[in-house]
Amino acid sequence: MIQLLLGLMFTVSAASTGMTMRWVLGGVLVASGIAVMGIVTRKPKETVVRAQQTLTLRGEEMLQKLSCRRCGGELERSNVKILNGVVTVDCPYCHQMYEMTEELKW
Repeated sequence: MIQLLLGLMFTVSAASTGMTMRWVLGGVLVASGIAVMGIVTRKPKETVVRAQQTLTLRGEEMLQKLSCRRCGGELERSNVKILNGVVTVDCPYCHQMYEMTEELKW
């Protein structure tokens, strides 16, 4: 911003005195001031980051049919999702969403 103002001052003074060196210096200062303002106000490129989590049901979860805790409706794999790192079940019948927990087998 200061370069731009100094460049304008040099070009105005060159117009009144007729000195060609001030015209050149004023032009250089105005051009560099515009370039600096363009660089400062430029927006950085946005970066898109995508994270994907995959849920694989194994063992007895694959063998037994999943059913809703609340209404007993039969669930499919598409009803089991990972939300915020937690395995959740979304029942399409009663619309209840709950965390899927594994029962201890001992």
